[in-house]
Amino acid sequence: MRFKRTLTASAFLAAAGAVFAPDAAAYINRANTPPAMTVAIERAAYRAPVTDAATVMINRPNGRGTGFHIGGGRIIAAAHVVDGAKTVSLKSIDGRISSATVVKVDTATDVAVLQTNMRLLAAELDCGTVPVGTVISAIGNPLGQEFITAFGRIAGAPRDLGKSGPAYVTDMTTVMGQSGGPVFADGRVIGVVSAVMTAPFELVGKVPQDSGIYARSLVGFGYVVPSAEVCRLLGEVA
Repeated sequence: MRFKRTLTASAFLAAAGAVFAPDAAAYINRANTPPAMTVAIERAAYRAPVTDAATVMINRPNGRGTGFHIGGGRIIAAAHVVDGAKTVSLKSIDGRISSATVVKVDTATDVAVLQTNMRLLAAELDCGTVPVGTVISAIGNPLGQEFITAFGRIAGAPRDLGKSGPAYVTDMTTVMGQSGGPVFADGRVIGVVSAVMTAPFELVGKVPQDSGIYARSLVGFGYVVPSAEVCRLLGEVA
């Protein structure tokens, strides 16, 4: 009996060994687990779009306008602001004064290209188009005020204005002094302030009734040259 008990115990231990001992063949042939991979991920740093720091005031003896820097000393402005000038005076938002040379004036689109040595941050120019309803802002120098931001939306797709090329219609407040200013959408320049819509109204008072004498009144809608026209002009002066 003692021999049987011993044999039984040995059989149990052998069975236990079969259960708990690792399978040597399986252990050797088991696929190697690949080591942990280290992947370098560059975290994109947030960069605020350049808007007012790229904008300049353009001063001339007969008035003022606005322009903006797009890099390499290139300033974009409205053609009617710099037309007839070889150089103009610039003022940055931080008060620095410099000058710029007029490189190209395209009266057909009301866009001009200038060159300056003034150190300025550059705005990002978008050569595409934006749909009606796009939220926009524009920085300019209206009626003696410096570096004022106006807000609005694209109210109408680009259309021919007659004397000049295509322009968006906007419901953004637009007055004299804003011409040439950058129009931003999502931090990128999508156009250049060009003109303001006017409506005639008949003068009354000391003027005889039904005299047919009219004056122009600003109605609030503005015209913006699409940045695609700017990109085209830059291709001509590159």
